[in-house]
Amino acid sequence: MTAPVTGAVRRRVTVSGTVQGVGFRPYVHRLATDLGLCGFVSNTASGVLIEVEGPPDGVTDFCDRLATEPPPLAAVTGVGVEDLPVVGADDTFSIRSTDRSPAAPSSRPTRRPARTACASSATRPTAGTGTRSSPARTAGRASPSPRVCRTTGRSRP
Repeated sequence: MTAPVTGAVRRRVTVSGTVQGVGFRPYVHRLATDLGLCGFVSNTASGVLIEVEGPPDGVTDFCDRLATEPPPLAAVTGVGVEDLPVVGADDTFSIRSTDRSPAAPSSRPTRRPARTACASSATRPTAGTGTRSSPARTAGRASPSPRVCRTTGRSRP
């Protein structure tokens, strides 16, 4: 640790919204590094926690840009700022591991696997019966009806 820089400020910034799983921590790291600030960023159960320290103009610019220039997939719904005592942190900004302490649930984007038009035929409703059929149940039938994909028109197994 180095001695506190004269005129430096330190702020705790909490960011809520869709800020996890969208590259927000690397974005924060780049922004802080570009502005010559030190501190850290970490995911929490309720969003992202940032502590940033440096010249007042740089810290103010950092806080303003968090809300106005987030990464493309992020959706910032709230930014809270709290002044902290300057600690004279080292000259680095780090990405810390996720804080697993309990808090409000975070807003993470829904990730669904990509599907093709005929990707899943394992449990599709059987035409006209209102029941579900799987390839394992129809394998023993004498002549199962051909299954055709409605989107492509191709036969399915």
